[in-house]
Amino acid sequence: MICKTRRGNGSKGQVFIVLSIIIITVMVMLKTGINISQIMENKRYLEAGFEQMQFQNIRNEALKAVQISYENKSDMTNNLNNFMRYARLVMSSKAVNLAGVAVTATYNHSTAPYVVNVTVLNMLGTDMFYLNVTFNTTTAEFRSVSDGMAVQAGFSGNYETMSHIMTVFYNTSLANTTEYVTIPFDTTKSKLTVFLDLSLKSDRSEQRDVFNETYVI
Repeated sequence: MICKTRRGNGSKGQVFIVLSIIIITVMVMLKTGINISQIMENKRYLEAGFEQMQFQNIRNEALKAVQISYENKSDMTNNLNNFMRYARLVMSSKAVNLAGVAVTATYNHSTAPYVVNVTVLNMLGTDMFYLNVTFNTTTAEFRSVSDGMAVQAGFSGNYETMSHIMTVFYNTSLANTTEYVTIPFDTTKSKLTVFLDLSLKSDRSEQRDVFNETYVI
């Protein structure tokens, strides 16, 4: 006697199981996709918050670079500019663009005429076609200030003890910009004024800060 096995019902059962597995897999994939999107959004939010903290740290450390130079006052401006260049290099390695302008103005307690020494550092990521620095009606003019370059100017006069506004005007391929630097002049003290206009940009966030600090030296 020859026995034949009927496999019709078994095949249907296998097909049903396979279809069930496929449906469950698709559902899991869809749910996982939603979770991945949420995870990526959370990651982006955290990275933007971290960049904001980094920007605040750069601001604070820039001022510290000045403060730790009290024992060698001639290095104050150089230490600030070197720190800014280094910070930009570090942020660039993280695909984050740190850009801006750094201005320092120093004067020593002496007798008139007083001399105010000004340094402007270009960190805009592009050249300044021309740069004009005006203090107490006197203007120093510069042409073709390259990105990363610092220029210096000296202003001499019988300045009064009061807050003076120095204007820094520069032209680039992007815009014409005027910065206003407040210099609290005091004939009885030596001081250093630091002005920073900084921005931090990435594909996740954008930060900007403009601040003006003065130290007795």
